Amino acid sequence: MKIEKSLLSGSTPLLVLSLLQDVFFCHMRLFGATTDLVPAAILLITILLGTESGCLFALIASCMYQFAGNAPGFHVIAILTVLGTIISMFRQNYLQRSYGAAMLCSGVAVVLYELSIFIASVLSGASNLSRIGSILVTAGLSIISLPILYPILCSIQQIGGDSWKE
Repeated sequence: MKIEKSLLSGSTPLLVLSLLQDVFFCHMRLFGATTDLVPAAILLITILLGTESGCLFALIASCMYQFAGNAPGFHVIAILTVLGTIISMFRQNYLQRSYGAAMLCSGVAVVLYELSIFIASVLSGASNLSRIGSILVTAGLSIISLPILYPILCSIQQIGGDSWKE
C-alpha cells in the first residue's frame, strides 16, 4: 500500500511538469539549452523515496516519460532507473536523511544523467562533441530547479498520509 501511494503521489507532479516543460520552458533558452524538469523530478523523487520504493518509481516514471514522447530515446528508461537506484543507495547508506543530502545527491544524479544522455547521443551519431557546453548549461538549469521542486513534491506527498520525513 505504501509503494502504491508513493507511486501515485510521485507520478501526479510528473504529468504537470511534463506539460510545463513542453509548453512553456521549451521556449526559454539560455545558451541554446533548456531545463530538464521531468528527469530532475524523477531523480529527486527516487532519492526521497529510498532504494526499494524509489527503484520501482524510477522504472515506472521513466517508462511514462519515454512513452509520453518527451524523452530523447529508449535508453532513458535504463539510465534513470539505474542512476536513481545507485544514487539512492549511496544516500541511504552513507548520508543522513536531510535536505542538503537530497539536494547534493539529486544534483550529482542530474549531471550524470545529462552526461550519459549526451554520451549516448554522440555514440549514436545524433549529436557531436561541440554541444557539451549546452549540456552542462541544461544540467545547471535543472540543478537550479531542484530546490524549487523539493518543497512542491514534499507538499504533494504529504496529502495522503505518510511523508518522506527529510
